[in-house]
Amino acid sequence: MEERIKELEEKEKSLMLQSIEGAKAGAVSPTLSRELAEVRRELKRLRRVATMKANRTEPVLDSTISINVNQATRDKIAALAASKAMTLSEYMRFLLDELMAAQAVDFSSGLKPLQNGGKVDFKH
Repeated sequence: MEERIKELEEKEKSLMLQSIEGAKAGAVSPTLSRELAEVRRELKRLRRVATMKANRTEPVLDSTISINVNQATRDKIAALAASKAMTLSEYMRFLLDELMAAQAVDFSSGLKPLQNGGKVDFKH
């Protein structure tokens, strides 16, 4: 991302010089102005993202787990999440954390859950 920011800063500088030269000549190109505005918008976005990443205190949630449940179950889970002032995703992460703590399981070690008569057991 830093490389992309540097590239855009160089492009912005070049476009600014072209714009200044065009203004001196009395004819600023609308295309040049649009391109400069686009570069500045992208630079602003990338700088904001870089700052957010640098200031992040929690790990990035970059993996998705998808499960299929019937609508009634989903509604019950959503109601429980709402009662704890959490989003559905936050509540599901909370439940997984609670399950892992109760089972004293570290999923990073590659343990796989096995269904056992309605209970979840973990096997190495």
